[in-house]
Amino acid sequence: MEERRNFPRKDFWLPLEIGELTGGVAVGHNASEVGLLIVAAAKLPEGQEVKVTFRLPPTAEQTTSLQATVVRCSVNERDPDGLWPVQLALKFVIPFPELPGLLADFETSRS
Repeated sequence: MEERRNFPRKDFWLPLEIGELTGGVAVGHNASEVGLLIVAAAKLPEGQEVKVTFRLPPTAEQTTSLQATVVRCSVNERDPDGLWPVQLALKFVIPFPELPGLLADFETSRS
C-alpha cells in the first residue's frame, strides 16, 4: 500500500502528560513533525485543544510542551478492554520539525 502521508511518522513508546485527560497520562505511539498518535484511558472530543508535555529522554529534567488539537478519537483496537482503550490523533497547533530527530536520537541511545 502506498504511503499517503505528507510527513513521515516515527514509531515510539513514551509516556506523555495531557492535562485535559482524566488521569493526565497517555502513551505516545507514533509521531511526525505535525502530530501524534497516542493511546489513553479516556476519550477527548474532536476539536478540543490540549497541552502535550513530555521528556526526551524520559529521564531528562527539561520538559517539552506543545499545543495540539484532537482530530480523531477512536477505540484502540489493540487494547479495547485494557489500560489504554482509546486512541487519539493529535495535530500540533505549530509544527515541531525537531521531534522526529529527537525520537530517533532517543531510540539510538537505547540500542
